[in-house]
Amino acid sequence: MTVVYGSSETHLAQIVNALGGDVCFWLDGHYSGGQTYRGETTSPILNELGIIADAKKQFNTIRILVDDVRLFPVEGHEGESGYPPLQTLVDFAQAHGFAWSIEHDIFIASFGSE
Repeated sequence: MTVVYGSSETHLAQIVNALGGDVCFWLDGHYSGGQTYRGETTSPILNELGIIADAKKQFNTIRILVDDVRLFPVEGHEGESGYPPLQTLVDFAQAHGFAWSIEHDIFIASFGSE
């Protein structure tokens, strides 16, 4: 097992490029208040999803779980949260052929064989 110290903003591309087969990404690298970690941005989700999309061909199945989905504003309520609208996650899933659902404050996107 390899341990990586750092944020997804600086290390996710390197990690993803070393993977293959069946993968599950738990994306929880966003600031959610209080003493939680905040990187260069409140939410690096757009960068994270872009990295995964760019590497999609190297995987058999992909599961993406985005925690704290309640923090992603619905259309018309974007405000200054630092999070993209929830519709951005839906649009990503649809554009890249992922089935998606929301369960227990987690956005779940699945691609490939079950």
